[in-house]
Amino acid sequence: MTLQKWQLRKYLLYVIGEIILVVIGILIALRINNANEQAKNEARIQNILVQVQTELQTNIEVSIEIMESLMEKDALIQRVMSGRHQREDYLDNDNNIRNLVTDYEIFNIQEEAFRNLLAESKQLSSKYNAVMLNLRDLYIPKKNWIENADAEVQRIVLRYWDWEINNTDWFSEKYFRRDEIPAERIDFYLNSPYYKNIVYDYFNSVLENQYPRIQAFCLQAAHCHQQIAQLLQPVPDGLVTGNAYTYPPAFFDDLVGTYTGDLGPCKIYSDGGQLIMDLAGEKSLLIPIANDRFIGYRGMFCHWQGAGASSPGFVGRYGKDEWSFQKVGAE
Repeated sequence: MTLQKWQLRKYLLYVIGEIILVVIGILIALRINNANEQAKNEARIQNILVQVQTELQTNIEVSIEIMESLMEKDALIQRVMSGRHQREDYLDNDNNIRNLVTDYEIFNIQEEAFRNLLAESKQLSSKYNAVMLNLRDLYIPKKNWIENADAEVQRIVLRYWDWEINNTDWFSEKYFRRDEIPAERIDFYLNSPYYKNIVYDYFNSVLENQYPRIQAFCLQAAHCHQQIAQLLQPVPDGLVTGNAYTYPPAFFDDLVGTYTGDLGPCKIYSDGGQLIMDLAGEKSLLIPIANDRFIGYRGMFCHWQGAGASSPGFVGRYGKDEWSFQKVGAE
């Protein structure tokens, strides 16, 4: 090999080496840039998840308020349908029984944060698949079912309003002479078969249709909230997470234990800081409403009777049905 060829070969090797170094440098820079972009993307996703969590909390609280209102209305409906309502009930200052079928609850579900998350769905890693599946089910079919139920209740109420306007002489007095209740109006509430038919139609729409759909939404929203909380562990710096369901310490300690009741053996236990009710092998997350009330098995509305009662336990209600549970042991 001549000196000239050797020098050319050496130069080419040098150039190739420089090119390789440049390519390696570019690849390293791209990898660092990608890692930085992924970190920024993950931070953005987690910030949106916190907003979704807050939105879920709001929706849970509103759904519980509506369910409480509907359960109170259910008690009044039972009185009317069983004939236990009296003339004095309508002379009371409490307008709830007078306006039993002339008002309704609309659940305006908040979903802006979810829509923001949905817009980022292509940027989500596979670890978010499970929670996204549940959130989609919550905010699309379950939300639509509630809106359909809301519309049906509204239809019944407006139809009844229209009937009152066209068939009674006292419709306007309901609002402009509230303290004077005409005798014929009370007689109508007490004796009219048409009124009972309307109340029954209203009951079917509200307690048998709207209420269970809101329950299902509430329970799944709580589950999604818990899923997000787990995904955000450990909580990144700068993020503040909410909690949709907290348990007063005394309430928490009192509830945990084993029970016997109308629906068979029941167990309430702690799992990861949350209370779980196991009834007939089916587990449900307990969602507190107040210090002595909670939502349990299949959305059952429960009232805790307290450790100081002669027989500690709780009463569960669903629509017109009611079941009792007595505590027989602590965990």
